Amino acid sequence: MNVCTLVFILNNKLLNFTIMLNKILKLEGASTLSKNEQKEIKGKGGDLLACTCPDGSRVIAHGNSCEEVIGQFCAADM
Repeated sequence: MNVCTLVFILNNKLLNFTIMLNKILKLEGASTLSKNEQKEIKGKGGDLLACTCPDGSRVIAHGNSCEEVIGQFCAADM
């Protein structure tokens, strides 16, 4: 995975995260959310994690663990 691809993925995740936060902040009072609203707020692929790659670089991505994120986004030739 090259740097441009990683930057694109991180920008996309950041945009999705920002949209999610805006939707949460717009909620007023207690109400039932539609299935689509729940899915958008819940996100995809686990929690948003900030992990450190073996080379010292940082990556922010959705995942269940830093090990998973490192395996997907950090350089494999370390």
